[in-house]
Amino acid sequence: MKILVSIISYKEGDLLGTVLDCYSKAKNKDQLFFSIVEEHFPEFYSDLSFIPENQILYRKFDLSVYRGILWARNLTTNDIPVEYDYILYICGHTRFDQDWDTTCLKEYEKAKAKSETGKAILTLCPPDFEYNDDWTIKYKNHVKTNLYHPSIVGWDPIKREVADFVPGYWFPVGNVPPEDDDVHENYWVHFTWCFAER
Repeated sequence: MKILVSIISYKEGDLLGTVLDCYSKAKNKDQLFFSIVEEHFPEFYSDLSFIPENQILYRKFDLSVYRGILWARNLTTNDIPVEYDYILYICGHTRFDQDWDTTCLKEYEKAKAKSETGKAILTLCPPDFEYNDDWTIKYKNHVKTNLYHPSIVGWDPIKREVADFVPGYWFPVGNVPPEDDDVHENYWVHFTWCFAER
């Protein structure tokens, strides 16, 4: 099962760390294909030569023109030289669990089984992290993956009451997700991390 890892990176200082962590912690490294769009000053382009040439499409653009997030994300899925079955959308500042690829596939099958259409998107808001002095990673204790499940309601600041989210576009409120190993249906997509079938 080939996974396309779509990464956008605009003036990102952690692209190298993200790709290295993603690749090194995958159980089936040979099943990954990276499509990366980096916009940066040329002297800061990342050295991603540790990824085999047949598993990466790395497009670099200088900052002479601002092209935008949607342009970059679209480009990561254009002219891909391999067939792939799944796609993972992430940004250039992400960390991974060991064997994340097999975990994604397992959790995706659980989500599909709950769907009336047999289709699903896995999405989450990854935990915040910071670097220690020795460049190891420290996850911030107060932040958990999928810290909340947003609801399609919000707070009306004029009426000072809970309002229907969609018509008024008020900011959504959140619920703490259940502490279990199951996947849960929601109405919100975190575009910092999405996994689905092609």
